[in-house]
Amino acid sequence: MKLNDLITKFHEIEDLIIQGEGEITPEIEAMLDVNSDALNDKLDSYENLKRYLKGQIEYLKSQECHYKKRRNTLANTIKWLSENQTYALKQTENKKLKTSEYNYSIRKTEKAIIDEKNISSEWDSKLIFLDLADTVILYDKTEIKKHFKDEAKLPNWLKFEEKWSVTAR
Repeated sequence: MKLNDLITKFHEIEDLIIQGEGEITPEIEAMLDVNSDALNDKLDSYENLKRYLKGQIEYLKSQECHYKKRRNTLANTIKWLSENQTYALKQTENKKLKTSEYNYSIRKTEKAIIDEKNISSEWDSKLIFLDLADTVILYDKTEIKKHFKDEAKLPNWLKFEEKWSVTAR
C-alpha cells in the first residue's frame, strides 16, 4: 500500500470516530492496529532505502576521490613529461626537431599572475569599468538568518521558510 493511501485510511478512521461521537469500537480498534502496522512497515522501508542510498552516496564520493587522485596523478605525469621534453630541446638549442613519429617545436608563452589581495578598491573599480573584472557578491545565509531572525520587520528580499524533517535512530 502506498504511503498516501495509508494516510487516507487514517483520515477515514478519524471520520468514523467522529461519526461515532468519539467511540472507538472493536472494529475501529482493529482498523487502527492494521493501519498502524502497515504505516510502521512503510516508514521502516523508507528508512532502509534512505540508509542504503546514503551508503551509495558515500561509496560514490570515495570513488570520486579515488578517480580525482588518479586523474591528478596522470595530469602531473603529463606535465612532468612535457617539462622534460622542453628542457631537452632548450638544452640542445633545438627550437624544432623532427623524428620519425612527431615534429617538435618549443615556444615561449606568458601568463599574468595577479596578487588579488593587493589590488586596491580603486583598481577594482577601474577593472570593473573596463570590463576586465566582475563583481561577485556571495551572501552568507547563516549569518543573515542570525542577524534578522528576531527582527519584527524583515527586508522585502528576505523571508524565513520552515521545513519539517524526520530523524530515525
